[in-house]
Amino acid sequence: MLKREIYLDRIRGFYHHKELIKVIFGLRRSGKSVILEQIIEELREEGIDEDHIIFLNFELLEYAFIKTAIDLDKYIKDIAKDDKTYYVFLDEIQKIEDFDKAINSIRVRGKFSIFVTGSNSRMTVTELSTELTRKIC
Repeated sequence: MLKREIYLDRIRGFYHHKELIKVIFGLRRSGKSVILEQIIEELREEGIDEDHIIFLNFELLEYAFIKTAIDLDKYIKDIAKDDKTYYVFLDEIQKIEDFDKAINSIRVRGKFSIFVTGSNSRMTVTELSTELTRKIC
């Protein structure tokens, strides 16, 4: 797999920031999920525990039970058992109803570093920055 060093270099300094929501958006099949996988690999190389990395790809049927912001918030809350930092990767987040509410709810708990991808018109930086009311990088 080709390492996406240009993109990784731009986001690497923000891996551990819990206040910032890291958003990767673009056309379908443009490599967003690959970048998430490469970030996860770098976190593993840093020694981040596997059980503190949460990766949800909403194109997979195994997550079809997560349909709304409430479902997503509860799922994440149930996984995060301690106060250490959790790294949450939400791939194709636009598939979740009111995803912005879930992301905000997860963020305000203060122990999550959040990464999201999306590929439709709702995933523009302008619209997300308004919906999420915090800095986005």
